[in-house]
Amino acid sequence: MTPVHDARVPVNRVAGPRAWPWLGHVPPYLLDKLGFLQQAARDHGDVVELSLGPRTFLLSNPADLQHVLQTFPDRYQKGSMRMTEAGRRLAGRGLLTSGGAEHLARKRILQPLFTHPTMARFGDVITELAASRVARWTEGAEVDIEREMLDLTQDVGGFLLLGRDYEHDAPGFPEAIRSWRRYLQYWFDYPVPFRDRLPLPVVWQHRRARVLIRDTLTRLLRKRRASGSSDDDMLSMLAQLSTTDGQGLTDQEVLDEAHTVALTSYDTVAEALTWTWYLLTQHPTVEARVFDEMRQQLGDRRVTAADYQNLPYLRRVLSESMRLFPPSWLFTRVALQDDQLPSGATIPAGVTLFLSPWVVHRREELFPDPERFDPDRFTEEAVANRPTFAYVPLGGGRHVCIGQSLAKLESVLVLATILRTHRLELSPGQRIAPDPRMTLRPKHGVRLLVRRRQ
Repeated sequence: MTPVHDARVPVNRVAGPRAWPWLGHVPPYLLDKLGFLQQAARDHGDVVELSLGPRTFLLSNPADLQHVLQTFPDRYQKGSMRMTEAGRRLAGRGLLTSGGAEHLARKRILQPLFTHPTMARFGDVITELAASRVARWTEGAEVDIEREMLDLTQDVGGFLLLGRDYEHDAPGFPEAIRSWRRYLQYWFDYPVPFRDRLPLPVVWQHRRARVLIRDTLTRLLRKRRASGSSDDDMLSMLAQLSTTDGQGLTDQEVLDEAHTVALTSYDTVAEALTWTWYLLTQHPTVEARVFDEMRQQLGDRRVTAADYQNLPYLRRVLSESMRLFPPSWLFTRVALQDDQLPSGATIPAGVTLFLSPWVVHRREELFPDPERFDPDRFTEEAVANRPTFAYVPLGGGRHVCIGQSLAKLESVLVLATILRTHRLELSPGQRIAPDPRMTLRPKHGVRLLVRRRQ
């Protein structure tokens, strides 16, 4: 493991975890990805070279992240899997897998989907679905909170995309999304050639799911085109969007973006909520403070999108949860040209960069006592005194998630809706550990006991 220096300065070899012959750092990385990356940054500084096959540098300095993601994004492209033809077949040809000028153009076209009036309408859907789900819980029951949150956020995503058609005119669509999600995880976990041709249930279920999703979206889009529908669901809104030259999106472009929304609208929110519920069970004084804030602001009424700004402490709780357990624990960039970072490191063209929110969020100088759960790290004053890219749970810069404002709104509304009527306790005898897969999820799940508030 080698610190990277300015090319004009001799490179100094320093002690570090010993690389395996022929295998480099692959074994220790696979054994403990989070611990390995965190220790590498702690021991070897802002930029560390890793032996993981392709030449790889781990970056953890906020100034370097800002340079790569915001200041000079054209010098880097998103991780290679998304930008390949195989990646586009897997995740669609929409905003998620576009880059450069194409990405910027698509983002501008899609921006009307995330305006304040639109999200206010979406807020009613979110609270209605959250209240409906929690109404099924019984006193003293044990729930798998990750499964509950995944199902809830998938339903939210489905209703936002398709409106009432999600419930009444899209048979098999929810299960098809789950099948596709299982295949994405399989693709991520087993990076071997021809994995899409292996005779496994996850592969053929994905093939059927792909056809069903595409056919359903095509049929419902034609229905909207024929009726001239002006409904509030995203598919209708996509059908009405115009490009910069005044022409509407083609059916294929609408389907590509709808496909992206269907696949990416729920998992990061679900994992953020799961970790927040777990942390609240471990910090009853924080949970009590959240409830007091809600009681003062809401009284006995249901939360609405307009209440988002009225619940600052709950928003801080969510932010601190995503600091400790960022759903997007790692994202990558590939250098398109030689470049020099603010920290002084020289980045050769072709190098893969690892940017890990898990690592950045645990830098002592940015977040003292970083393993401690403290929502007051996110007061306005505390945030203003930190570098902007010290906190990047959903990335940053040009490629920051376009739906992050909706994701934050959804998370706060779900938490407030459930906390208003229920308190959750951790079932005894569990080992809670993060599992860095496609998203950062609890390795053994999180089982919680349901308690109704008096």
